[in-house]
Amino acid sequence: MFELIAFSEIDNNAVSAYCAVNDIAPCKNFGDIHNVSKATISDNIDLLVGGTPCQDFSTAGQGAGCMYCCDNCRYSFNPLTISQRNRNNCPLCGKRIENKTRSSLLLEYLRIVHDIKPKFFIWENVLSVCTHKKYRTTFDLFLSELKSYGYNIYIHKTNAIDYGIPQHRQRIFILGIQTVFDTGTVTLTNKGYRNIAISDILQSSHKISDNLWLSDEGISDNDIIQRIYNPCTRQKVLSVYNKVGYLPQVFALRNSADLQRIPCITTNSNSPSGDGAIIIKQQNRIRKISALECFLAMGFNVIDYEKIQQLNLSDRVVRQFAGNSIVTDVLVALFRDLYNSQPHLFSNNLKVLSVCSGIGAFEYALKQFYNDYYNYTTKQNSEFKYTAENCLLQFSDMILTTDVCTILGVHRNTLHNLILQNKLNRAILNNKHYISKSSLIAYLNNTY
Repeated sequence: MFELIAFSEIDNNAVSAYCAVNDIAPCKNFGDIHNVSKATISDNIDLLVGGTPCQDFSTAGQGAGCMYCCDNCRYSFNPLTISQRNRNNCPLCGKRIENKTRSSLLLEYLRIVHDIKPKFFIWENVLSVCTHKKYRTTFDLFLSELKSYGYNIYIHKTNAIDYGIPQHRQRIFILGIQTVFDTGTVTLTNKGYRNIAISDILQSSHKISDNLWLSDEGISDNDIIQRIYNPCTRQKVLSVYNKVGYLPQVFALRNSADLQRIPCITTNSNSPSGDGAIIIKQQNRIRKISALECFLAMGFNVIDYEKIQQLNLSDRVVRQFAGNSIVTDVLVALFRDLYNSQPHLFSNNLKVLSVCSGIGAFEYALKQFYNDYYNYTTKQNSEFKYTAENCLLQFSDMILTTDVCTILGVHRNTLHNLILQNKLNRAILNNKHYISKSSLIAYLNNTY
């Protein structure tokens, strides 16, 4: 099994839910992500996981991205265009930046990767961060900086519906592996490990609390729409309703009609007038989706929901947990595929750091992965062990010194000292400086 070194979450309710679902002591929580640093994390971290806030990248948000705005001179800028050392100060007036978007926490994720240098990491966010032209520059700069830290980067786009979960939920995952640990072979599929029908998620009508029902029995679809929606929202609903001619079993304002899947679960799924509303038609009545149904559509189970219910939190808060989380089946499949591609990354004492943890979807899925897929005898098979030979297959016999600096994560001056100490062999070919692959392999095998 893995060892959780620490997690980072500022919402007290989410911390309580995290600890309840994952059976983790609250003392593991570092709180604010700014508290996570090399100074506070003494262990060597194998895996860093986290999905930084998506609100400002989401199509449902305000579109602020990760921009910084100076309170002093009102200058707005993208911090990724500024060096890491100086990006917290305004480039015009020099004042410290205090006005930041929630999605700008991806800068803190970068800082942690740079400082702690995990063996590999996984970052999650909404798909629009890479598809919307407004954020494309930010996304490219984000990837470029991660690569400059000595990581090979893999991009994986997902939709929960492809993983056996009946929910339309598109997300992007960025996987980074330290160059020195990467064999160059990563195959990520879009295939889950189970199939759940929408009937497995929707509760029976007699189990639905009275406050979720929005109509009596026998009212026509049109009357239902006229009754429960305000004038502005009603027009959105009618435009969708008129396309199909009836109100389907599962209905959401931002989707035309989905008979076999639930639209994307959001923090606003409880409000029938909001753009994130999800309405269920059952026995000729209409109701809001329940909190339990939201959790089941995110890959959690009834027992997890009952653990959270024991915390006596409001229904609105519990729904927000689901809307802010990640579909666990997608994460289990991601760990499974990565393990099948590069099993040497995993061990039975994997040290994990989690940031922007929410209720711990990554940790929940990692436990599922270890229970169902991890083979504890793998470490005894030399074929699966980490070796520098395996991880340098993508390089020829002579490797450019700039690439070696990236592989080792060191400055060129440090590399020069290693050469002077005869730990690495250098050659000059066509006025370019190279390190022999054999000497680098020997050095790495003696170091790691």
